[in-house]
Amino acid sequence: MTNKNGQDTKNTLDERVIMKLQRTLLLSPNPKRDRAILQLFLHFGCTVKDIVDLRFEDVDLSNGKVYWNKTASDRISSTLPQAVLPDLVDYVKRERRAQCERFFVTRLGHPMRKAQVQRVFSFLQRESGVLVSPYTLRLRHYELIKQSKTIPTLVALRRYIPYIVYTPQKVAGQQI
Repeated sequence: MTNKNGQDTKNTLDERVIMKLQRTLLLSPNPKRDRAILQLFLHFGCTVKDIVDLRFEDVDLSNGKVYWNKTASDRISSTLPQAVLPDLVDYVKRERRAQCERFFVTRLGHPMRKAQVQRVFSFLQRESGVLVSPYTLRLRHYELIKQSKTIPTLVALRRYIPYIVYTPQKVAGQQI
């Protein structure tokens, strides 16, 4: 599918496509959990490992914070955007019944594994026809940071260092 400029729109993750993905998740067996997972990928550019390793204590719903990384010296605090917070609260109140240390669990209450998170994206691709994966969402997040007019914080950059090599050049037109 192409737009009037001849660009491939099937791989473009604009707001309309994101809304389609969110509507598709209503057909999921765990719609609240899967929508919360999608929101975290969209807004934080996290990895599958980040989602699997996220503990219940790492998500502070009352203060709207999420803490990434597990070592005390390397914890990164992120503020939950208004678009994400209601989905996380809804998941905890309506679907998450297990008393497990991990934040995302299966219907049986077991911690989610990487393959199960990947199945959420396989379901999204199959049902919506949109080519989406954790990797494409991570790249989308990186591109949004690059396009911003301000230098990304060191915290934001640190989340990409294992995946993207930075040189002491310019990001978004500014020296880093």
